Amino acid sequence: MKFFKVALPILIILVSFICWIGLKDAGSANLWPNKHGELCWSVTPPSGTQTIVTLAVLNTIKDHYIVHGTITENGYVRCVNGNAEIVGNKVIMQGSTSGIYGTELIGGIGLVELDLNTLNGFSEGINMWYDTSTGKGNWGEVKYDGVVTWTLIPCN
Repeated sequence: MKFFKVALPILIILVSFICWIGLKDAGSANLWPNKHGELCWSVTPPSGTQTIVTLAVLNTIKDHYIVHGTITENGYVRCVNGNAEIVGNKVIMQGSTSGIYGTELIGGIGLVELDLNTLNGFSEGINMWYDTSTGKGNWGEVKYDGVVTWTLIPCN
């Protein structure tokens, strides 16, 4: 009987602590990974070209994140890397990308703003390209991508 008088309060405290740890964020609609994870978006630029963005998200400390992954468009894959910050009820991401589309070398930078609860949002960016087969490109010129819609989708 003496054992139960000591063990029962300890067990109650332990179970309460475990429940507090597990449930402290349970009411949050936040889909952004708190440590690490993979997220995917269907991205629709003004041109209407279907693009998929797949990003690994890694928390470095507090609300600071590293993001890296791929952008897939018309069967071509580009690498993307950058960082993200949680600011209020938004996720702000900065990224750079580069890749080769056939004979075209492409590079770009952009800013993404997502709603923290839905992870849907938009981006705006600039890019440049160079055609290696013709030696022609728009170096020195910058192309604005317009406002691009981001919609969270399940990753395959």
